[in-house]
Amino acid sequence: MTPAIVKEAKSVTLIQRSPAWIVNVDSQEKSSRLYKTFEVLIDYFHSRIFKKSYKKKVIAKYPYYNEGNIPAYDYWNQRPACSLDHDYFTSIKSDKVSIEHQEISSWEKNGIKLKNGKVVDCELAIMATGLNAQLLGGIEVMVDNRKININDTSWYRGMMFSGIPNFFAHTGYINFSWTARCEIVSERICKTIMYMNKKNLKTCTPKFMGKVSKPAIEANYVLRAMDKFPSRSYKFNNSNYLAEYMAFKWTKINDGALEFQ
Repeated sequence: MTPAIVKEAKSVTLIQRSPAWIVNVDSQEKSSRLYKTFEVLIDYFHSRIFKKSYKKKVIAKYPYYNEGNIPAYDYWNQRPACSLDHDYFTSIKSDKVSIEHQEISSWEKNGIKLKNGKVVDCELAIMATGLNAQLLGGIEVMVDNRKININDTSWYRGMMFSGIPNFFAHTGYINFSWTARCEIVSERICKTIMYMNKKNLKTCTPKFMGKVSKPAIEANYVLRAMDKFPSRSYKFNNSNYLAEYMAFKWTKINDGALEFQ
């Protein structure tokens, strides 16, 4: 937001708990969906396998990073932000922009008080973060007049919840297009319904099984809401589009994790 706001505002102060990982995106780049898919996945897995060396590579690429401006978390532990044609990097060089790396203590009449005691005067505050992740829009799920606690369920392939029949829901990727996963999940849902129609089945209910769920990213809005998400997950790989694409396409619908009636 800074590149847009700084054009009109007299001054802009960015308040961050930690510097963020920000990479440039070239608006003139010509590419294809397949290539960008491959590029993003390679970037992600390099950052997982070669954490230290890849972190150094990113730091060396952008003068923005220096000894006092290094993110407190590893690259891709949270989703990297993007700067279009270096607009963010250019905007923060302006005399009108200042950055505070501190947590917020409280709201004051004239601005925001930081935990180090400093008060940032402001006429307008824009909250870019601070949300809590919410699954299913916060709706209450009832089965036979019994309220279901989603945290007590297992997340089947990131599309169904154990103990809840015929209930499908989408979720996307943390390192790729959200809608890319919605697309392959929708295809899997259609295949499941076609299978049920062919076998004259009425209900499909996932079993409670799988591994203990871990946060896909270390963003605070996710960590604060872990008790609102399923406590287990079964064959839900929310960081690998290619692997899930193949699994959804080639694995059988009745895979032993679903109960059909």
